[in-house]
Amino acid sequence: MLSEARRNLMCSEVKKNVNDRVVNQSSSIRRWLLNPRSLLVGYALIDLIWNFARIQLSVAKAFSDGIDLAYSPFYIHRWLDSLLLLLASVGLRLSRLWSYCAAIIASGWLLYRGVEKWERIAEYGLDLPLWSWPVVRSWWLHHSGQWDFPRLVLAVAVLAYCSISLTLSFLRKNIRLR
Repeated sequence: MLSEARRNLMCSEVKKNVNDRVVNQSSSIRRWLLNPRSLLVGYALIDLIWNFARIQLSVAKAFSDGIDLAYSPFYIHRWLDSLLLLLASVGLRLSRLWSYCAAIIASGWLLYRGVEKWERIAEYGLDLPLWSWPVVRSWWLHHSGQWDFPRLVLAVAVLAYCSISLTLSFLRKNIRLR
């Protein structure tokens, strides 16, 4: 009788430990998924898929209208901004020194491409000052500014976060070495 009571007690403890582990795993997965850096990776993936699909639809429409494009779906310059945002967000999410460096390079390149596009609009299209309202309006309405703006804002945030984290990491290592 005593051994049966012990066995029941041990079985209930084992079940409780298994249930606790499952609950801890699900809460850690939930915490990982709701982390802002993970949400940024999710947004970057959605942006990449959405941008790729949007490009494919416009190319399919052009082909159906009889316009012959020298186009490949891997014509990367059309969706490079989305790839750069994904690389920067994954680098931020990994939280390693090398990934911070990759994120800084990717977000810096994304910002450079955004400013370069802005300059082209100002110089060639309108011949106006760079930061004037007509340039902003033209960028927003005719040059997919509504898609570029979130990428550029997130690139600035990633660049700032990674730069600060990298600087603090180097400062901590230098302080430890002394």
